[in-house]
Amino acid sequence: MVYTDDDPTPPASARWPAARAAEAGVAVEPALESSSIAVLATHLRAGVLSTVMPRAMAEELAMPDGIVSIPIVAPDASTLIGLVVAKRDPQTPLTAALVAEARMLAPSLSTMT
Repeated sequence: MVYTDDDPTPPASARWPAARAAEAGVAVEPALESSSIAVLATHLRAGVLSTVMPRAMAEELAMPDGIVSIPIVAPDASTLIGLVVAKRDPQTPLTAALVAEARMLAPSLSTMT
């Protein structure tokens, strides 16, 4: 799910895809909402539902023949996100690893279209 602060009425995650679809002149009525990629992938493999997910994630899923990825090219559907962690010294090993990974990946993610 994608979360945004653009609309203060909760849950923002439920409105984001519908708002972006409306910008493109398409009406959507979600049959299933999940923050679990495993659940979404299972429904995709069954051929019952479709989904919206990041391109990099879609490329990593082993989908059967007949299931295709269609890029969203307009309107621009990008959303600026950030990583916020508590300022502690030292950071916990898991937090330090997450921050290091985010710093390493940030340049390549900013060039993805």
